[in-house]
Amino acid sequence: MITQAFGLSRLIVFIINATGIALIITVFSGNLRKILKLIFILMTVFMFIWVDLAFLARVVEENNLGLLYIKLAWSVTPLLFVLVFCFITVFLRISDNYKYFSIFSIVLGFLFLAMIPLTGLVISDIQYVNGTLEILYGDFVWLFFGFVFVYTLINFSILIANLRKKDTSAEIKIRIKYLLIGLTIFFVANSIFNLAAPVFFSVFHLYEFGDYSLIIFLSIIAYAISTNRFARIEIVTATFLVSFLGSFLFLDMMLFSETFEQIASKAIISVLFIPFGYFLVSNVHKEIEQKKELEELNRKLKELDQIKNEFISVAAHELRAPLTAVKGYLSMILDGDAGTITDQTKDFLQDIQLSTERMIRLVNNMLDVGRIEEGRIVYNLEDINLAEIVNTAYNEFKLEAERKNLEFRLDVQSDLRDRVHVDRDRLHEVIVNFLSNATKYTETGGITMKLFNKGSKTVRLEVVDTGMGISKEEQKKLFRKFYRVKSKVGKTIGSGLGLYISKLLIEKFEGEIGVDSEPGKGSNFWFELPVSS
Repeated sequence: MITQAFGLSRLIVFIINATGIALIITVFSGNLRKILKLIFILMTVFMFIWVDLAFLARVVEENNLGLLYIKLAWSVTPLLFVLVFCFITVFLRISDNYKYFSIFSIVLGFLFLAMIPLTGLVISDIQYVNGTLEILYGDFVWLFFGFVFVYTLINFSILIANLRKKDTSAEIKIRIKYLLIGLTIFFVANSIFNLAAPVFFSVFHLYEFGDYSLIIFLSIIAYAISTNRFARIEIVTATFLVSFLGSFLFLDMMLFSETFEQIASKAIISVLFIPFGYFLVSNVHKEIEQKKELEELNRKLKELDQIKNEFISVAAHELRAPLTAVKGYLSMILDGDAGTITDQTKDFLQDIQLSTERMIRLVNNMLDVGRIEEGRIVYNLEDINLAEIVNTAYNEFKLEAERKNLEFRLDVQSDLRDRVHVDRDRLHEVIVNFLSNATKYTETGGITMKLFNKGSKTVRLEVVDTGMGISKEEQKKLFRKFYRVKSKVGKTIGSGLGLYISKLLIEKFEGEIGVDSEPGKGSNFWFELPVSS
């Protein structure tokens, strides 16, 4: 019967088992060579055998069963040290240099695996003194310790030799240092607690601390070889959660089952939990990888967007100069500086002038987009009356509305409170944008500008037209950069920049912007600004 006086040791063994499972899952899901994964998993399995059976041997307090457990625990130890040697040579890609020695070492390890449980040459017997397991060693125990000591020195020498090589990369050197730290901790702990204390001083109650140091060694190995260095907390959390649950199920089966039926039922649950745990961790890992891919794609998209903005900026600068020159010469011709022109020629030139002005606005918009997004625009913020800017814009578009035979009205609330804190020129751009679109795409009917207070702290401007209108689906995309809404007659509304810039500016002035529209019933473009106190 298992003794109940092992609470702390049971907790430690539970944590070791959970950590071991977590390390297996982490290494197995990492981007490592298959042979490295296989060797690491075997090392961890041997650790389970070593630690768990040594623990059971200490707590059963039955000589025959305890002796079997401790012999089995010791039997895998030489193979574990051989696997550490194989792991190091494979990790450093020098395994071909030690191929025959590795085969010889594995054969020796299996000889110990067979010799220790079947004979009393290494462990002859055990006894329990006041609840503490004491080991009675056989004549060949020094051969056992010598084997472990020699392979530890070999592992140290290989790591140090490769650390000193000039052609070893800086990253590999860092990993080798981690391996040396882990191997040192493991070697010192086993030398003190598993060799010196019990053999020379007959101190056995600290024996398990040498065993427990193995999990520290394996954790450092996993950290050293891991490509992501356990960087994602989501993977770590999911892995350790699954590991702790799996360890709990296993230990519950091994330590607290009293009948064969209980062992069988708990074993089935433990087996069924394995694919569930692996599925859970794999999904978390896949989700993290997908997030990484999306982050990388977003980074590339931002780079492309930056390149596009730089191209647009250069192109806009190159276009603005000739367009300004064309506009200037057109004004001179229309003013008669180049001589008398016919009415028909004047009409043609006025159409060209309007198109040129639209092109200049487009170029300016292209330049403004980059400046606003990058925060390079300096705003001249001041308290002004919104009605002043509205009146100016109204007078600018009155002539164009008359030319299209459109009714053009301005409706201002009589007791209006319209003091706003804005950049005058930038807000003028927004209003001009609204009016430009309204006059361009309204063929019949009229345009009404409404300025009124929406509540005591907000002033609202609306530009209402009787044009073709915009669908609900298109309205959702209207204020995006470069989005252009097509009408039923084939026209394209705007350049896709004016409304986007208007949105950025209004939001800069702590306001709101939007549109209300239905196909065939016209549109109402509006913005609201907070009234200055």
